[in-house]
Amino acid sequence: MSAFAFSLWFKLLQRPGVKVSELNLWKFIIPVVGAILSWLIVPGENPEWLTTTGMIIITGSLILFYFSTREVKADHKTPDSK
Repeated sequence: MSAFAFSLWFKLLQRPGVKVSELNLWKFIIPVVGAILSWLIVPGENPEWLTTTGMIIITGSLILFYFSTREVKADHKTPDSK
C-alpha cells in the first residue's frame, strides 16, 4: 500500500501544473483513510463520535479548499490563455 501511494505521489508531481503546496494538503486525508480501514478490517474497532466529527471536518476542509482554488484559477484565466 505504501509503495503504491509513494508511486502515485511522484506520478502526480510529474504532471504539469501541479503545485507541491496544493498536493501536500491531501496528506491530511491519510489518517482519515487509515481510520476507516481500521474500522473495516480490525474486529471490534468502532468509530467514536469525536473521531468521526474530526474526519468530517478534515474532509470538508479539503473539499472546500479544492473547489475554492479551482474557482480562483478559473477567474484568473484570460481569454487568450489555454
